[in-house]
Amino acid sequence: MEKQDHLPHRREQFRESRILQEWYAANRRDLPWRNTRDPYLVWISEIILQQTRVAQGLDYYIRFTGRFPDVRSLAAADRKETLKYWQGLGYYSRARNLHEAAKDIQSRFGGVFPEQYDDILSLKGIGEYTAAAIASFVWNQPRPVIDGNVYRVLGRLFGVATPVDTGKGKKEYRELAALLMPPGQARPHNQAIMEFGALQCVPQNPDCSRCPLSAGCLAHASGNPQQYPVKQNRTKSRNRYLHYFFITCGSHTYLHHRTEKDIWQGLYEFPLIETDAPANPETDGAPANPETDGAPADPETDGAPADPETDGAPANPETDGAPADFLRHLDDLFRDAGQPAISVEMRNIKHILSHQTLYATFYRAEIQKENVALKKYLKIPLSALDEYPFPKLISAFLSREEKTAGHVTDGKPA
Repeated sequence: MEKQDHLPHRREQFRESRILQEWYAANRRDLPWRNTRDPYLVWISEIILQQTRVAQGLDYYIRFTGRFPDVRSLAAADRKETLKYWQGLGYYSRARNLHEAAKDIQSRFGGVFPEQYDDILSLKGIGEYTAAAIASFVWNQPRPVIDGNVYRVLGRLFGVATPVDTGKGKKEYRELAALLMPPGQARPHNQAIMEFGALQCVPQNPDCSRCPLSAGCLAHASGNPQQYPVKQNRTKSRNRYLHYFFITCGSHTYLHHRTEKDIWQGLYEFPLIETDAPANPETDGAPANPETDGAPADPETDGAPADPETDGAPANPETDGAPADFLRHLDDLFRDAGQPAISVEMRNIKHILSHQTLYATFYRAEIQKENVALKKYLKIPLSALDEYPFPKLISAFLSREEKTAGHVTDGKPA
């Protein structure tokens, strides 16, 4: 379909915006960031909602802005604390970028959030969508917002055949978004089309019978609205097998700070052995716990929504038995640590990220003395575990430990 076939005439574009705004007035959700013109608060909300559903993000927004109510307080905070307040939201680069950008605003703009679009866009972690959202929501600047919801509404309404994940497609969608926006109405128009995509024009099974735009929607006329927006590329997912060791030595435990560019950068974890395939050492004889198997999905790598599947995957009898590299790393980790008592606490927990599926097994190990291998880890009192930001997968394990053992602060069940 050629572009001129689905670009709206100017008269029609204002009609569509009017319908969207009328729908928004009747159906909008009452959310705290919609009741403010404070660019800082709008910024925080937009970053949280980039990869997080509103229902989940609302509590985090309230908690985060309660602790860091303005640019100055966020810029002055310790990074570890900002990550701790972000814990559970996933995509932790967002928290790191927020912290860096706040310090940049403090130094370059005297702590005042910049008003000019190009200045907003220059801040770390802010792309065209977020800059347009802040500029239009706060100052009503004529900047069309284009997020996943808007792509879906535009793609369906005008039957855009060009793949949205191509340069040509993005250009086409930008043109459509700009043509739909009436002069002087950037704020209400942008909020309306985004909300419409979130609540009415949903990805799966949209209720076209209740859609006020259905009469002119080309996707509805096609009989298959879910084919839009058209996408060209699909990223393949890979499996990773993680073996975490919650090691206690008296009243202390050991952590690793993830500084490499991988998932969960900046967070903390237990000593880890990662394998290319499932591996269960000879000590692995504990059955999976049906009450605790499964950790909440944690989106961590891109804009794809998280899959809520949380089922614990059973051990595979065909692969049961530890490969040589796993045993070698296990021996290195516990050599000269006395007679470690190792038990399997949770086995093969399936944790789905956007482009990765993690299978995590958690072991508890009590050692008699600290060896050389453990000196490279951060040794902390068990009572200080709450001070460190962990991925949701590990946080879920610690919560489980507290529920089943009472406390993890003294190294032994209460």
